[in-house]
Amino acid sequence: MPEAARESEPAPAADPKLETENDLKARLLDAIAEERYEDAAKLRDKIKSVKGE
Repeated sequence: MPEAARESEPAPAADPKLETENDLKARLLDAIAEERYEDAAKLRDKIKSVKGE
């Protein structure tokens, strides 16, 4: 595949808090896709606490 046609991956976040939030969001999406709704709810709550909501 030509280099220009390839999507670039986002750079890792410089702020560890944002890296954690991004990791949690990815894990949340995986949990939802795998229908692990209890895990998804826990991850949702962790994301809220990381965001300070």
